[in-house]
Amino acid sequence: MKRRVKFDEIEQRTLSEYLRIGRVVSLANADIELVRGGSEGWRRYLDFLGAQIDGSYRPLRAYERALRARNALLKSPMLRAREVAAYDAPLIEHGRVLLRLRAELTEMLAPLARWRRRLISASAPVAKNSRCDFCPAPATISGRSRAVA
Repeated sequence: MKRRVKFDEIEQRTLSEYLRIGRVVSLANADIELVRGGSEGWRRYLDFLGAQIDGSYRPLRAYERALRARNALLKSPMLRAREVAAYDAPLIEHGRVLLRLRAELTEMLAPLARWRRRLISASAPVAKNSRCDFCPAPATISGRSRAVA
């Protein structure tokens, strides 16, 4: 069954199109896992933000498809090493791009996060030069500057 999304009762062709026109912020009780939970939750949230900010955040889909296919092969009763190995190159290729996009997005969001933290907890000090250890210097996604507010 194919998932369908509508905006103002008009069906959108793709999820990317829906996210482009229908900016959504959703908070739920489970969002506390972004703070308390492991890295999987914040990676998923970061990817969700990246897809909304930049339509070229497509390596995520390719990476997830390759990962699901490889994992399905690994679960099959008869391990087919050559078929599993065929997914190494796409996972590495898309994984590198995805890692770079995540790092750039994290770098873009860092000033906003520091500012919000100051507003929430005025008494707690915030490191002026705190930054993501794995983030590259430019605050761009896919080579284009983005305003985040």
